Amino acid sequence: MTDLALRPAPAGIRRGRTAWERVDLPRRLTLAAAILVVLLVALLLWFIAWNGLQLFISSHVPLDRVISTNWNPDGGADTTFGILPFVAGTLGVMLVAAAIATPLSVGLALFMAEVAPGWARSITRPALEVFVGIPSVVYGWLGITVLVPYLRENFAGIGFTLGFSWFAGSLVLALMILPTITSVAYDVFLAIPADLRRARRSPWAPPAGRPSATSCCRPARPGSPPRSSSA
Repeated sequence: MTDLALRPAPAGIRRGRTAWERVDLPRRLTLAAAILVVLLVALLLWFIAWNGLQLFISSHVPLDRVISTNWNPDGGADTTFGILPFVAGTLGVMLVAAAIATPLSVGLALFMAEVAPGWARSITRPALEVFVGIPSVVYGWLGITVLVPYLRENFAGIGFTLGFSWFAGSLVLALMILPTITSVAYDVFLAIPADLRRARRSPWAPPAGRPSATSCCRPARPGSPPRSSSA
């Protein structure tokens, strides 16, 4: 009798699904939340686009006054809203910041993945995650209160008379994106299989992209499979 009670039910006999399982409320709530997020983003984009188009619909500002190099919003009949200087300044600051931060970030990530000891990685990796989570407004506040006065006081002779410049913005942006690029590059380096990293450090490995003649003509080690003689 005890063995019959402990024996599992036959595979063909299944327990009926309860009302809670048929409704599957957690899945439906997750789907509703995802749809709500998509709708909120769509409404936000529509709000921004609609209010931006009012410049041409309600104010009847011609397009050539917007796509120009002259910014004069209080010019009366000659009012212009040229956005080209702002676009060029944004692209310039972005390119300079990327040129500064990318080599430093990739080099730091490579050092952490290949050279740094374990205790150093255990300190730098959490520190990077903390810096990634710092809001951009904090970097901007540090740039205004620390970097701009430093540039104004020490580099006034080469053009930083007020401190507010594209170079200051590039330095702040480089400092802001450096932890993110380092963290992503570090994860990429760790994703490389260990066998490939050890093979590239081997003295038997040929240069990248082509086998060398010396590596092809080296004598085989005892017990190693024969090498191909093709170059």
